[in-house]
Amino acid sequence: MRALPLPFAVLTGAAWLGQALVTTTGPTYYAPVNSLDYAAVILYTSGLVLLAASLWTVRAGAGRMSAASASTAAGALFTAGVANLFEDGFGLPLGWLYVAAVLVAIVALLALCVSLVRAGSHLKAILVAVTIVGLFLVSSWLGGAILAATWLAVGVAAHRGRATPSLSPTPPPYR
Repeated sequence: MRALPLPFAVLTGAAWLGQALVTTTGPTYYAPVNSLDYAAVILYTSGLVLLAASLWTVRAGAGRMSAASASTAAGALFTAGVANLFEDGFGLPLGWLYVAAVLVAIVALLALCVSLVRAGSHLKAILVAVTIVGLFLVSSWLGGAILAATWLAVGVAAHRGRATPSLSPTPPPYR
């Protein structure tokens, strides 16, 4: 997988950080009535859509299985984000689509994780595994915090010129 462009990773992390902070106030996602509730819906939707964009960006240059899994997860997360916006933001009955899309995304992310492990990309597999954990816990502030920390770390690594943070003891080259 190629390096993730810095803006996508940072925006993804920032959206999840905002979602984690707003979640600590106990917003009402399913029936928003005040600006904080709507902010929660917008931040959660933004987090899903930006996560989809981030996964779509890294799919190029990956093996066939990894690219297919990342593309499927990206499409499902985008669908989940849009369905969430229409369900919670506008009150349209699309909860079934949101749930189906999240389930497809989780299965695709699991397949991506397995394909990355099989390809020897263990650090990237850890990134995907931590993303899955964050998505499972996203209804609490902890899930948003996990996703924020993960994707902000990817943004920092992209800024430093690496696709993901390196676990190698090799120091960076002199400039």
